[in-house]
Amino acid sequence: MPYTIRSLKLEGFRGFRDPVSLDLGAGLVILRGPNRSGKSSTVNAVAWAIAGGEVTKKNLGPVTIRERVGWKEANVEAEHCSVTLALQETDTGEELVIERSGGRKGRVEVIRGGEQLNTDPLKTLGLSVDSLVSTVFLPQEVVRAPVSIEPKSRERIFAQLVGLDSLSALEDTLSSAVSVTRNACREIQQRRSTIDATIRAQASLKSAEVEKATRRAEAAGLTAGDVSSAAAPRLAQRATAALAQFCTDYSVAMPSVLDVASWRDLGSFIFEVRGALSTFEAESPETARQSEIFRVKSGLKGLLDEHDRLIEQREQLEAKRAALTQDHGTENDVSNKLGVESTTLTSLEDQIRRAGKMRTMIADALTYFEALPSEPPLISCPVCQTEGVDLKHVREHLNQEIEKAGLEPLHTSRDACAKRKRELEKAAYQYTELAATEKELQKSMDELREELTRIRGDSIDTTESVERILKALIAEKSTELQNLRGLIEE
Repeated sequence: MPYTIRSLKLEGFRGFRDPVSLDLGAGLVILRGPNRSGKSSTVNAVAWAIAGGEVTKKNLGPVTIRERVGWKEANVEAEHCSVTLALQETDTGEELVIERSGGRKGRVEVIRGGEQLNTDPLKTLGLSVDSLVSTVFLPQEVVRAPVSIEPKSRERIFAQLVGLDSLSALEDTLSSAVSVTRNACREIQQRRSTIDATIRAQASLKSAEVEKATRRAEAAGLTAGDVSSAAAPRLAQRATAALAQFCTDYSVAMPSVLDVASWRDLGSFIFEVRGALSTFEAESPETARQSEIFRVKSGLKGLLDEHDRLIEQREQLEAKRAALTQDHGTENDVSNKLGVESTTLTSLEDQIRRAGKMRTMIADALTYFEALPSEPPLISCPVCQTEGVDLKHVREHLNQEIEKAGLEPLHTSRDACAKRKRELEKAAYQYTELAATEKELQKSMDELREELTRIRGDSIDTTESVERILKALIAEKSTELQNLRGLIEE
C-alpha cells in the first residue's frame, strides 16, 4: 500500500549534530542549499530509518556510490544518533512511525496507529533494499550509471530504474501460480476418476443385489406384477391373513402389524411380522424342549471328551509302567532287588572299615620293625605265628597282608552298589507315583460313570463301554433335535 512522508526528526545523524524537525506533508518538497548543507543527509536519513545499515554500503550492484565511501550514520560530535520517520497511509490515513537509533545499542521500532509492531520496517512497507535505493530513493550515481558504466551492466540498471525486477518477480509468481493450478487440476481429475470408479462399483453392486432379489422373488413364485409398488398392499394382506390363520390354529393372540399403503412400508411390516414369529417360537414348548435337549447333548459331548482324556492318560500311565518293568522289573522285583543291594552295601561298608583298621595296624607294625636295630634278635611272626624268625621274614609277611588289605576294589564295588541302589529307589518312587495317578484316574472314571448313570436314569454295568453308551446317547439327542426343528419350522 502507498505511504506519504509526513515528517522527519533527526538528532546526531551525519551532519545534524543537534535535533532537527522537518514537516514534509505539504505535497512537493524541494531541498535547496550549498554543498555540505545536509541535502543528501536528509534524504539518506529516510533510507537509513527504513533499511538501517544496509543503505550504508558503497556499492549498489554494479554502481559505486562515491559519497558512501567511508560513510557513517552518527555525527562524530553527537552523543546520540536517531531518526524518526512519520508516514501516512494514502488510502486510510493511518499513521506509521519508524524510529531507529544508532550505535552499539541501536534499535528500531515500528508503530502503527499507536500500537508497536514486531516487524521489520522494510517488510511492513513491502519493500526490499534494492527497490528502496534504486526506485524510491535514487542516488545520482544510479541515474548517471546507464550512460557511464560498461554496457554489460546497463541492463540491470535499466531494469531497476523502470521496475523490471518487480515485473520479473510477478512473472515468477504467475508461473508458480500456473504450476500450482495445473497440479490442482491434475489432482481434481484423479479424484474425479476415483469418484467415478466408486460410483460404477456401487452401481454394479446394487445391480447385483437387484438381480439376486429378482431371482429370490422368482423362486418364491412372485411375478413382476407381484413385486411392483402397487402390489405391495396386496402382498401384505396375504401375509397378514396367513399370520391370522396361524394364530387361530395354535390359539395365540393375533399381534398388531403395520397397515401397508405402499412399498415404502414393507420394511417395517416385515420387521414386525418376524418379531411376532420369533415371540411365538420362543414361547412354544418345542423351543423350550429344544433348548433342554441341546443342553443335555452338550453335556454328553463334554463327558465324552473327558472320557477320551482319561483313556489317553491311562494309556500314557501304562506305557510308563511298561518302560519301568523293562528296565528294572516289576514293582515286587524292584523291592526285592532294593533289599539285596541294601544288604550288599552294608556288608561292603563293613569290609572297608575292617580293612582300614587292618591296614593301619600293619603300617604301625612295619614302622615298629623299621625302628629295630640292624641285627635284632629272632622274634615270633605276627602273621604266620612262626617262632624264631628274622626281621626279613616278618616284613615279607606284613607287606603281603597290606596288599590283601587294599581298599580300592572295595571302594569300586561299594560305589557301583550305591548307584544300583539309587536307581532302584528312583524306580520304586516312580511306581508309587504311578499308583497314585492310577487311583486318581479311577476316581475320575467312577465319577463319570455316576454322572452318566444320572443322565441315562439307569445304572451302568462294569462290562459296558462308557464310550459306546455316550455316543449312542448323543446320536439319540441329535435325532430328537432334528425332529423338533421340523416341528418348529412347521
